[in-house]
Amino acid sequence: DLAKQQGQCRKHLARLIELSCIAPDIVTAVLAGKQPLSLTASRLRSAELPMAWVKQRAILLVPPKTVVTIQPDSEQLVLGKRQ
Repeated sequence: DLAKQQGQCRKHLARLIELSCIAPDIVTAVLAGKQPLSLTASRLRSAELPMAWVKQRAILLVPPKTVVTIQPDSEQLVLGKRQ
């Protein structure tokens, strides 16, 4: 068991593996310091991240109180203001 060999709990190791699958453009934005202010280390640790990159963008890059629609069969996000 990898977690036991590394002296880490399984939950922590699973979380690190999940974070390694973040969409490349999100990683690039963070490394360039161009991520939204709402995208913090704490938020990354606590967010339930799907494997689909378009859904990750909807969760991590869209400002709070924004309505997000994901176009079927595409990588497009449609943003709108919540009333």
